[in-house]
Amino acid sequence: MKLKSVKNRKPRPKLSIKALRDLANRNGKYTAKLAFERAMKYNQCPPWARKGKVYRAIEKIYIEAQILKLTTGKKYEVDHIVPLFHFKVRGLHVPGNLQILSRRHNKIKSNHFRVGFITPSRVKRCKTAEKKTSKS
Repeated sequence: MKLKSVKNRKPRPKLSIKALRDLANRNGKYTAKLAFERAMKYNQCPPWARKGKVYRAIEKIYIEAQILKLTTGKKYEVDHIVPLFHFKVRGLHVPGNLQILSRRHNKIKSNHFRVGFITPSRVKRCKTAEKKTSKS
């Protein structure tokens, strides 16, 4: 089978907002399930994160990544802040350890973990935390 070049591909038809949400929801839940199964295989998912609100929070992060991907046209991936597999440290598959990065930034970060390494989502969290503390 011969692959079509990028120039010859037909553009993706414009989707309605409802169809876009449905597609992102379906794809997000599927990728969340695959990531969850991979984490379970290596015992990186604690028992309290396997059902209920925590699992739904993980699904929401994957759905949000799919929405970004479909609306912007850029590729986004869900990344573990503390890698699941690293020779010094092993992270868990929980919502607090997940962040959405562009594919480019995720490839740059790769499987690295540095103490004090600030990622884009952490910068955003720090700024919102500073605003909340300065108001009170």
